[in-house]
Amino acid sequence: MGSSRDRKTWCTGCTCAETMSDDPLQRGTPPGSLRYFAVLYAPIAARPLLSALYAFETEIRDTARAATHDVAHARLQYWRGEVDRLAAGKPGHPVTQALLPLRECGADLALLHEVLVAADIPGPNDCGPIVHGDDPILAQGVVHYLGQPMFAVIAADRRVARRVAARAKEF
Repeated sequence: MGSSRDRKTWCTGCTCAETMSDDPLQRGTPPGSLRYFAVLYAPIAARPLLSALYAFETEIRDTARAATHDVAHARLQYWRGEVDRLAAGKPGHPVTQALLPLRECGADLALLHEVLVAADIPGPNDCGPIVHGDDPILAQGVVHYLGQPMFAVIAADRRVARRVAARAKEF
């Protein structure tokens, strides 16, 4: 998957040993992770697409964890545009380029748009009635209690919304 020279440290100035590959397609499958082994033991033909799906999920998750709401929102808008370009057959990012086989096999790419995350909320992600900032509407990075909403599904019709919501465990 690459030598240690191919990696850069993202946590500067701390004791964290987190490293990340420069290849965006490898970001979703860090060596030694469960995802890494899922790809390693997947059928050979499925490995590139599985890696791309993990990389896409990692990009979206990192977007939701951005330092500020404005940055997260801008990045999320970029990824929505990138999904639109993928659907049109002209993706620009290496991750969405690797997802082109989904389009070619007729997968419903609209499902990549259907999930609302904390980065989508205009303004503070908070519904605390007394202390502001202590009760996020949607979990952002960490789920603080059992039953805390992690995402909301927005869809044009009930059938699509239920199909996306039923797949929540996959996210």
